[in-house]
Amino acid sequence: MVFIVAVLAIFPLVPKSLSNRAYRLSFMGTTCSSVYYLYALYGRPKAWTLQAVQVYFQSVIATKDFNYFIYCLTFVTSHLCLKFALIPILCRSLERIAKFLRHNFSRSTLYRYLQMPDSMSSTLERLIPS
Repeated sequence: MVFIVAVLAIFPLVPKSLSNRAYRLSFMGTTCSSVYYLYALYGRPKAWTLQAVQVYFQSVIATKDFNYFIYCLTFVTSHLCLKFALIPILCRSLERIAKFLRHNFSRSTLYRYLQMPDSMSSTLERLIPS
């Protein structure tokens, strides 16, 4: 969903009001999904002492989702409308779409067909010494 909204925000033929709304929604959607993934993977701190929270944040800060959370939070709270700032959001949403398709449709014929060039290139690499 974030991918479709981000494409609507970037596409130049969309009315300006819809484009601005799609711009904000794509950043808010990515912010919410990043927070959800962080919560799903790491949960909450085990205790609310300074040391426990510090250990928790040291493990969370190094993740991709936290970086995207901070990035999106920056653009959601600002009043600038920079369309090129959506490029990393588009890439991340494509990455999540690919992960979803690989996880749920790995046995489908279409997915196997799309994987063929990859397997052909690895076969050629084995045949041709470098």
